[in-house]
Amino acid sequence: MKRLLTLILDGEIDQGFDATLEIRQGDLHSPSQTRIKGRLSGNRDLLNCYRHWQQRYLSLEMLFRALSANPEQVTNSSQRGEAFAACRQAAEVLEESLNHWLNTDPEFRSIRDKLLGSGKKFQLLLQTNNPWLRRFPWHRWDLLAEAQADVALSAIEQISNAFPHLAYGHATRTACQVGVKEQAVTSR
Repeated sequence: MKRLLTLILDGEIDQGFDATLEIRQGDLHSPSQTRIKGRLSGNRDLLNCYRHWQQRYLSLEMLFRALSANPEQVTNSSQRGEAFAACRQAAEVLEESLNHWLNTDPEFRSIRDKLLGSGKKFQLLLQTNNPWLRRFPWHRWDLLAEAQADVALSAIEQISNAFPHLAYGHATRTACQVGVKEQAVTSR
């Protein structure tokens, strides 16, 4: 069974993030074996790198949209090549900035070291309410790529917080039972 690591980042890109790493053997409902707290500093430069990459990527879309609108249009292949190269370079800068931020922040080191010691092929659930963090290319963090980790993103709030009187498993079974009953009624 794969280990599930949950990294909770709560904060803002300018002020930084309170970070908590929880390690479980099994799924999200297994008890936490380890909990480590840390902090990840704010990084406005990373956000600027993301926006720059996004602009380059959108320029590719506009280039291809213009080409598909008029198929007889004579295209300048050097313009396409330059647009691809600029987008690729912006993606590399974004990846380098993300890795530098996550690998060099001294207050985040304890969490990073625990992730490094988690072996290969674990699952990482990144929970944050920050919309910018959810857009970053976490799969390109060299630590996760090297560990061949599966990465998923979610908001910090979980379904168990929305329905505290129900256990998560009961809510799932109830939803399935309702579906079966409806199916039985419609098939008569």
